Amino acid sequence: MKGKVSLTVKNRHITFKLDLERNITIITGDSGTGKTKLINMVRMFSWEGKASGVTLKCDYPCIVLEGNRWETILESTHKSIVFVEESTSFLTSHEFAKAIQNTDNYYVFVTRESLSQIPYSVDSIKQIVKNGTHPKFVSLKDKRKYLPGI
Repeated sequence: MKGKVSLTVKNRHITFKLDLERNITIITGDSGTGKTKLINMVRMFSWEGKASGVTLKCDYPCIVLEGNRWETILESTHKSIVFVEESTSFLTSHEFAKAIQNTDNYYVFVTRESLSQIPYSVDSIKQIVKNGTHPKFVSLKDKRKYLPGI
């Protein structure tokens, strides 16, 4: 996949709007900002669809990659948005870094861990800035504009 991909994930309480411009995006930040909520909403939608109470709008399939079968699942996943949470044991492994090279997916890593084995741009690091029920994803270079005093 190439170019900008937009996705919206929402339920009746919160809306996440995220633009992906590179094949790897990292969402980082403090506890309680909504990172896990985003992952859980994507997971719920992929399991139950609209019955989950979650709406997911994207031109590509979205999945949460987890569990012991991650390699098999990844091999059969193409032209998708793949979310990976920091609690997965494989995220920081060299095997995972090698497996995602030259794939046609976009990846969203929700983590506070260093991912030194995965090449990514500093412009791909985003942080959630709370704004009521409409949190914003702010790149670290734009963070000062949204969070004065840092």
